[in-house]
Amino acid sequence: MRRMPTYKDEQRGTWYCQFYYEDWQGMKKKKQKRGFKTKKEALEWESNFKLSANDTEPNNSIVTHASNIYNLANNPYKKVKKDGKGCCG
Repeated sequence: MRRMPTYKDEQRGTWYCQFYYEDWQGMKKKKQKRGFKTKKEALEWESNFKLSANDTEPNNSIVTHASNIYNLANNPYKKVKKDGKGCCG
């Protein structure tokens, strides 16, 4: 896992970390957290956050079922709007 640098906030006298990560849906997100007393604390928080962000991937059947239902590529009602015809004939 690549570690982004931590920065010293000279105005506040504290450390902060800023990094990008991928959430459970594969979306790229930017995260920033301020107020650490030491650089080590900032790096540890970043590491723990990234581990927990990777652990939140849903693996239950309800989420899978919902994503199958709302898959617009295969949804017959989406075709109704496109064609102007009914889904069943």
